[in-house]
Amino acid sequence: MKTNYTEATTIRVVLATVVFLTTLTVIGGFYFMQNYLKDFANQPNASLRSVSNVISSQSLTKLQNDISTYKISADKANAITLSSHDFPTKIINDLNKYAASTGIGITYAVVETPTSNLKSLAPINNIQPKFISITFSKSIPFTNFIKFLKAIDTNLPKIQPTNITISRDPSSNSLVKVDPIILEVYTK
Repeated sequence: MKTNYTEATTIRVVLATVVFLTTLTVIGGFYFMQNYLKDFANQPNASLRSVSNVISSQSLTKLQNDISTYKISADKANAITLSSHDFPTKIINDLNKYAASTGIGITYAVVETPTSNLKSLAPINNIQPKFISITFSKSIPFTNFIKFLKAIDTNLPKIQPTNITISRDPSSNSLVKVDPIILEVYTK
């Protein structure tokens, strides 16, 4: 019987030693791998530096190209608005030029004060809507009126018609009567 007891005690001692050594190995291995990975992460790699230099120079070139490409868009965006001091003369000159090129006569163009029935877009910081009312001299050809509206639509600074009322001229099928139009212009 003594042999069974010694074998159990021996097995228990061996098992405790194996568990202790395994725990010690796991803790030591974890600590060693943690230090190894920390050193590896902090160690600069020459191939990574060369790739990052290539990426940096490519990114810099792309950014320079984007800036030159988008500069045109930024300039157009700045041209959408006018300064509030010189907007009447600039807009009236543009309207007269478009009217002359399309064969339409404008008899009256005046700066309007906003009223409650004039609906403007949502307010934008530092941009104020200004209104100009134009009156046409007589009945005008419909196609010329459409050309006039297209010219206004493509104008920089932006001119936005707020209301248009057209009626057919009874004397001719190609002529229309246009009520005064109120145009909205955005100023800084």
